[in-house]
Amino acid sequence: MVTTPPPSRFQRLLVIAGCLTLVALLYAGFQWANSDGLTAARLAMAERRDAEAIVLLDEALLRRRSAAEAAYLMARCHRRLGEVRDFRRSLTLATNLGFAPAVLDREQTLFLIQAGQLAVNSAEARSLLADPGDDTLDIYEAVVRGCLTTLQFDEAERFLDGWRADFPDDPLPFYYDGLIAESHGNWPAAVENLLAAIDRGMPPRGDALVHLAEAQRRAYRYHDALSTYARCDTTRVDVMRGRAACLEALRDLDGARETYRELLERFPDDTASLTAAGRLDAKRGEHASAKHLLERAIALSPSDVRAWHALAWSLVNLGEADRATDAFREAVRLTDQIQHTERLRRRVDEDPRDVRARLQLAEVMLREGRTQDGLMWLNSVLTLDPANTAAQALLDSQPPREEQVDAPPTAPPNS
Repeated sequence: MVTTPPPSRFQRLLVIAGCLTLVALLYAGFQWANSDGLTAARLAMAERRDAEAIVLLDEALLRRRSAAEAAYLMARCHRRLGEVRDFRRSLTLATNLGFAPAVLDREQTLFLIQAGQLAVNSAEARSLLADPGDDTLDIYEAVVRGCLTTLQFDEAERFLDGWRADFPDDPLPFYYDGLIAESHGNWPAAVENLLAAIDRGMPPRGDALVHLAEAQRRAYRYHDALSTYARCDTTRVDVMRGRAACLEALRDLDGARETYRELLERFPDDTASLTAAGRLDAKRGEHASAKHLLERAIALSPSDVRAWHALAWSLVNLGEADRATDAFREAVRLTDQIQHTERLRRRVDEDPRDVRARLQLAEVMLREGRTQDGLMWLNSVLTLDPANTAAQALLDSQPPREEQVDAPPTAPPNS
């Protein structure tokens, strides 16, 4: 029998050293992988690919290395994307994991400014603006978004001027200028600014292409608009509706009607599409179908003046004279109300600090059931005049609403 001699002390030490080296290499590789994930996340954030960064940060959190920093960066991504609940959840996690309180307080201040809940001239905001550190771009965007949320367009323009001067190649100032032009109905300016944003590499958020297509359509550039809509998500309700409107404007009535048919199969309660499809049927002389669609639109949105006006003409053609008269009267009443709203908007344009006009706009929109727009105008009043008891009473009288996601602005309400 052959016996194997026991390993020498030197051989045992070699085995132990090899195991320790392997463990050290595995640990270093684990640290490197986590560090590399955070590095990749920071790069994505620098390029404003925040949704991609969140995926990378989520992986870093699962590895439980640098978890506090990952949670903080995730909170910043969610704030940028306007995801309120996830922002608060990540900020709480970063706090519980012991991340730097001063940095987290700074991020909370940015959130409040961005949401329009903290005035730009507040002590906290002034402190942030006086010492921007590495956050200059985030501060610019948070301030501009807060100004748009509270409908302070003049203040937004002031910061946009500084933003463009400091970062002339940044696409976002052009995007927000496009939204402001859109809000004022200045469609050529909206097209110019949105094209400039896209040409400069607009980050993948904010629906810039959809806004560009809409601005091109409103500027009567229907072929350009159709080309831009084709680059968007063609299953979206606003994209389908915009395409149908372009086809109708180009006198392709069959194509427009087919698009509306597909749209209403997907979104049967979309009031704007019901009204547009009803008006198209009326234009084609199909008044019974038009009446059906327009009555559905009015049941969902009683303040839709275009639906009332088109319904009146279809009722005339169907021989329902009494109902047609009532529909015409309602259309006239709503038209007067729209003209009143436009006068109030002009007052705000001429004097952005006209709190009374802002409050009256809020009252009109809340009466019309345009709750989100009404609350934006109310918040703008309280931003300018925190002690305004009438605005506070009106705000307190609104039924409680489920917390809304403060997404990146699409466009301020266009009355």
